[in-house]
Amino acid sequence: MLRRQVRLVPLVGLIYFSVSGGPYGLENSISGAGPGMAMLLIIVIPIIFAVPCALMNAELGSGIPLEGGYYYWVKVAMGSFAAFVEGMSSWFTSFLDTALYPVLFVDYLANWFPGLARGKHAVFTAFNGGFSIDAHWVVAIAFMIPLATSTPGTPKWSVRPRRR
Repeated sequence: MLRRQVRLVPLVGLIYFSVSGGPYGLENSISGAGPGMAMLLIIVIPIIFAVPCALMNAELGSGIPLEGGYYYWVKVAMGSFAAFVEGMSSWFTSFLDTALYPVLFVDYLANWFPGLARGKHAVFTAFNGGFSIDAHWVVAIAFMIPLATSTPGTPKWSVRPRRR
């Protein structure tokens, strides 16, 4: 039996940020489509996308109960190279996707603190204004540093699937 390393609250956070990342941009959909249609889309679209994914994960998770999820599911189905490609593409996607959240956080924070809006209060400027670092980016980077440097635990890389 494998020891689970992710507890309930971090797992919920992981799932939330992996699939949604928050409701950024929702304001425009309500004003553009109206509140009734926007609420209908907010309820229907996640069900259309979530139910097939949940059923697939439930079936594969019970059929191939290996820690590592889709990486091992692809490895069992298509071999080591396809699993490598899946793992690397997911790894790159997580880096690119996770880099968006601090910027969105500061965009929302700029509603309460207008000095943090993009382009205001330049801290560093080069190339006659062609390149500048403003307070918006300083706060976003300050938000990223603790997240990037925290080490909640040492991963156990020695877990290998059983041969059947």
